[in-house]
Amino acid sequence: MSTELELEVYVVILNGLGDFQGMVIDKTTFTWLDSDWPDELGFASSGDETDLPELLKEALARNGEEETAFITRGSYINDRALSCLSTIKGFKPIYDDFHEMFTAIERKGYNVVNTMNGAIY
Repeated sequence: MSTELELEVYVVILNGLGDFQGMVIDKTTFTWLDSDWPDELGFASSGDETDLPELLKEALARNGEEETAFITRGSYINDRALSCLSTIKGFKPIYDDFHEMFTAIERKGYNVVNTMNGAIY
């Protein structure tokens, strides 16, 4: 039987250049978005981050994507968001319609705990 905690999701909302991208993600991936600059990149100004949350790696692999996030020091939180796909099974990897995404969340009985807003550029 599902617990209330299992029905909690987090949402990434990206807008820009007339486009919308939305992803439904888990708490670990959401926490990773805003975590510190990765030690694996040291003092570099940019690079491929490979230490990604496990559910994000699985989502990227299912979609045939590389299991890395290219990030730059000045915008790494947004860069991480741009590399995301939905990590919660049963949701589209990327939604291009705000209402479709939130309707899917509601129909499946999930509660949105928090959102991350970023830019497409």
